[in-house]
Amino acid sequence: MEYNEDGINNNTYELLFKDSKNSRDIDEKEEKRNYILSLIEHYTKLREKSIFGSLLKKYLNIKNLDFSKIVYNKEIQEYEFEYLGEIYTFNKISNFYGDKKTQKELESGERYGKCHEASIYFSMINKDCYILTGYINNNGGTYLHSVIETQEGKILDWTKNLIMSKEDYLKLTDFKALERISGEEMIEIFIRLPVGDADGKVLTVFGKEVLKDMKKNPDIFGVDEESKKELMKIRNKKDSNEER
Repeated sequence: MEYNEDGINNNTYELLFKDSKNSRDIDEKEEKRNYILSLIEHYTKLREKSIFGSLLKKYLNIKNLDFSKIVYNKEIQEYEFEYLGEIYTFNKISNFYGDKKTQKELESGERYGKCHEASIYFSMINKDCYILTGYINNNGGTYLHSVIETQEGKILDWTKNLIMSKEDYLKLTDFKALERISGEEMIEIFIRLPVGDADGKVLTVFGKEVLKDMKKNPDIFGVDEESKKELMKIRNKKDSNEER
């Protein structure tokens, strides 16, 4: 038997978390969803005020990704995309969160492959949000994916630099939820166990079970007060910056 760095049997890990690429035939409905998501995903990489962004937009229009139907609605301060008589409203995470380094990541390919870890971090430093983990269907494949769900009914998808209503997001991704865990619960996991580089998939899918077991064994998994202070300091600093 072989085990990964987190002590999990590799065969078990593959059975639970392996993505399935090109495993299904794509019907007309999924093809439509794929086009809408692909167009929005490319658009959220654009820095609209930059020369490079303008040139990239022209290039992508040539590549059959027509951005002409995406407009910014100043009244609601969100982007609107009209396609086949339906309007999809969205925004960019990079317009609201993060320093310049984070914004640069969100507007580039660096954002890919970080959905679980980014959702964990985001949930811990922002109040009143949840990590939603499940399977999405895209381009004939099925993938385990994590996003942030807010109390206002919005979904934040780090890998797409995307903020969208939960209703539209679930419809476009065919998202099937496995687990929903709050930022407060994730903080409690981290302050009870020095997980370090623990696998994001394991924490987002089995976090609630892990926390229950920790609470049953307080002598072993006690609260690390120093870690708790550091996490709350980061969260409180962020809250005070937003209020200014």
